[in-house]
Amino acid sequence: MKKIASFCLSFALVLLLCLLSFAEQKAIIQKLSGKVEVFSMGKWRIAKVGDIISSGQKIKTSKTGYCIILLQDGHTVRISGGSETSVTSLVSEKTEFQLTLGRIRSKVAKLISGGSFNVRTPTAVCSVRGTDFAVEYDNQMTKVEVYEGKVAALQEATGQEIEIPAGSYSEILPNQPPSEPQNIPPENIRPFEETIVPKPEEEVKVEALNEMMNEISREAVLSRAEEEIKLAEYQNGKALIDVNGNRVRLEEYIVRPAPNMFKYVVLNTRADTFNFGKMWFVFNKDLPKDLTLATKNMFYYEGSTKPEWILNTVGSVMSNTIDQINELALDGDMVPDNPAEPTHWKLFFKEYHFAVNKQVWWEYKDSNGNNELDLSEIKFYDLTQKTKISYPDDRYDISVWMGNEIPSTNFSQTLTMPSGPDAFHFRLKDTYGENQWIQSDEYIINDDGKIYTVGDLTGLTKEQLNEKAYQANFERIYTASVFEGRKIDLVFSAKLLIDSGILSLPNPKNVTQGLSVE
Repeated sequence: MKKIASFCLSFALVLLLCLLSFAEQKAIIQKLSGKVEVFSMGKWRIAKVGDIISSGQKIKTSKTGYCIILLQDGHTVRISGGSETSVTSLVSEKTEFQLTLGRIRSKVAKLISGGSFNVRTPTAVCSVRGTDFAVEYDNQMTKVEVYEGKVAALQEATGQEIEIPAGSYSEILPNQPPSEPQNIPPENIRPFEETIVPKPEEEVKVEALNEMMNEISREAVLSRAEEEIKLAEYQNGKALIDVNGNRVRLEEYIVRPAPNMFKYVVLNTRADTFNFGKMWFVFNKDLPKDLTLATKNMFYYEGSTKPEWILNTVGSVMSNTIDQINELALDGDMVPDNPAEPTHWKLFFKEYHFAVNKQVWWEYKDSNGNNELDLSEIKFYDLTQKTKISYPDDRYDISVWMGNEIPSTNFSQTLTMPSGPDAFHFRLKDTYGENQWIQSDEYIINDDGKIYTVGDLTGLTKEQLNEKAYQANFERIYTASVFEGRKIDLVFSAKLLIDSGILSLPNPKNVTQGLSVE
């Protein structure tokens, strides 16, 4: 059997490295004013627009400050000045904030079936049955004001609950039932948010997250692309045949939404389907005029000093306009092989989330800060059972997976080569419990849909190999248990990735050394 070493495998799976292939949704600070702090990983830090908020974190605002948080499910929360709150749950089916001081106002989007949105105080639990309400807590009293819809307010010690209609408020004291609803004086009804003009780069970051999570209709994608393509720094378009023999019109381009950010967009139009992908790359500083100066070293760099440009964040969406896959990698940094005497550096993200149809399927967080993934830091979710399942190993060793299934009671993963050991077709399947799975098929093909083989690359000169690389296309096909028979099928060219520096041209020496036959 032929073994394919690192170059061949990474060449076929390069987009897994680029793309980084929410149970818990994510939240982002959309706007803020004054001093806002977030307690995370054992210490308080100053918050800024664009920060991601996770379950378990605490937020406090100065008397003259406030912040507005946008949740992935479309909920919006305004934390007023002089407030202290904890985010106790961001699971899509159950969102909850714990208010210990101050005021929270929430605009709640439509809840999924069986879902809930609660604000808890030391004396009450306030559950949404409407869309716009505020909860205030001070001196052991909880006050609930409802502006739209209804809110159920429960006094936990007495077990008594009252429903508060729109335009009314109720006050709740320890060990006493909630007061009967009274009309809110008109002068006390305040607008949800004040006008803030965020910094342009902060506004772009919030806009990017909104686009990544919510903008998947064909009309919306094409409308935005029509404007962006006029500003494209790199652009490519062609007609080709995909691996299944279907004719595809491929359009792709790269634009810079902000000085420290670039976005890659790929559009696939077939006779009866439209698929698209978008990736946002955010760096530690403004990018150079020549983008390749930053991109050529963003995953791996050989040298004794850290590269000048560091990739901090990668966000992506792949969609068929019905289903979507989102990936979000945060807090990236280049990690040396030897801190005392570095010879090379590799990109490592301290936090990562993989979501299918807006539900997190797996994620990790480098909680101990050792720049490695440990067993306790990786979480997989069986959403059919609503449980977290264990990861079977604490190392990402792709050679172990080749053709083998990792044993686990709840989770299994297989990597196979369905088209034969010579063909650049890799299938990766993850199974979570009994009824939840996702599969990706990765191909390298030419414009006629033929799958590249090891023989196509063996013995080529540098010039011939470069030409072969420019002619290649990558195709990724996602299928999943929740897609109801649909698939996400995207073809993108190697040419644009090479021209922009995202993908390095292959070295023929590595190719020949990376092949052996048994």
